[in-house]
Amino acid sequence: MQRVPKLKSVCVSCMLNSRINQFPEDAPEEKKVEYMTRVLRELGEMTDSHGPVLATRNIVKMQEELFGKKQDYSELKSKFNQFVMEKVPFLKSEIEKADDSFKRAIQYGIVGNYIDFAVMEHVDEEQLEQMFVDAAEYVLDEAVYQALKQDVCNAKNIVYLLDNCGEVVIDKLIIEVIQRLNPQAEITAIVRGEEAVNDATIEDAEQVGLDDLVKVIGNGSDILGTCLKYISEEARTVIEEADVVLSKGQGNFETLLGYDKNIYYIFLCKCQMIAEMFGVEKFSPMLVK
Repeated sequence: MQRVPKLKSVCVSCMLNSRINQFPEDAPEEKKVEYMTRVLRELGEMTDSHGPVLATRNIVKMQEELFGKKQDYSELKSKFNQFVMEKVPFLKSEIEKADDSFKRAIQYGIVGNYIDFAVMEHVDEEQLEQMFVDAAEYVLDEAVYQALKQDVCNAKNIVYLLDNCGEVVIDKLIIEVIQRLNPQAEITAIVRGEEAVNDATIEDAEQVGLDDLVKVIGNGSDILGTCLKYISEEARTVIEEADVVLSKGQGNFETLLGYDKNIYYIFLCKCQMIAEMFGVEKFSPMLVK
């Protein structure tokens, strides 16, 4: 694995601002102090290999330990799965009539990455609808896109790493297009192995019918990304044996960046550090290799 710096001062500042006051208002004062002290310790121990994604997992577990069961996102996840499923007739129609159906599907897949309650304070449904309308204008790196399309058409084994609820509906549409491009390819979709904020799990895949289309496995982890050290041996083996990996979302990008595999990262840039890395504005559509 190539060494790629994954931690900057802006990451520490962002984590501090977003996590330091994440406790119930009515919690005992001593528990608030303990929580804040442990958050500071956790942030102080962050490194390139133990970055924001892993620190977030640890802080969430700490919140559960001090204040009780972590927030249940199941109802919210089901709601957004259903919300995007209602858009499928429109999305399918637009994908099928586009000059390049695969590119249009990816553009919609980037829109779906907006549904992220780990990063967004509020996911606005009206804004999401407008983003679907505007998606056809998203500019993707043409050289990277053509390389991805060629690799997908030639691959024998494809791994698709999913990210969020709602987004999983569009991932299914993307996979349907891939199956038309390369009917012989074996495709495995990988979701989170345990509940992790609003990330897609086996339950979400089943709700939207993705498991009827391709093999779906959990990665054995509740980390908001794909940390190879912490995922199951099954998931790690599937990834290592893939000819091409499609990786959705910032968390997967952050945790896999530098891994020596044929990986294409598809996400909406919601992080200032990543925006600066690529010289783009926040909320830019990203297709990178």
